[in-house]
Amino acid sequence: MSHIRVSAFRWVPPFAQGLVREFRVRWALEEAGLAYEELLIGPEDQTTDEIDLFHAGEEWAKQRRPAAVEEVRRRLTDLARWMEGPNHLEDRFTAADLLMTTVLNILRHTPLVAEQPVLEAYRVRCAARPAYQKAMADHLAPFARNAPPGT
Repeated sequence: MSHIRVSAFRWVPPFAQGLVREFRVRWALEEAGLAYEELLIGPEDQTTDEIDLFHAGEEWAKQRRPAAVEEVRRRLTDLARWMEGPNHLEDRFTAADLLMTTVLNILRHTPLVAEQPVLEAYRVRCAARPAYQKAMADHLAPFARNAPPGT
């Protein structure tokens, strides 16, 4: 039995699958060749302390979005300039690439990464790594097993 335990959700809605933070941990452990065990948790196992995490429908959020999108676009342009030569953020694949790939994945519902072909190629290259593929399969497996009826 492994001494490393990764806590993961039993199920999340499709929009969040592949984006949950424990995926980063799984991927890092796979890259390092370290065994781990999985501890699945559900909503009944956590408390939110009345924190509202989703404000997309509120007027202030709608007004802020265009400026936020432009700031992200500016930062991605800077990153794309940095990535024009190397295959990775450093001289080899590092944890920085793992984290940056997962950040770029968060933007998958937007055109922002695709607007920068060098970044899309980088994201695809990192996602093609065997450890990424294994971690993603392990990350998605509980969601398929525990999906609520009708989803």
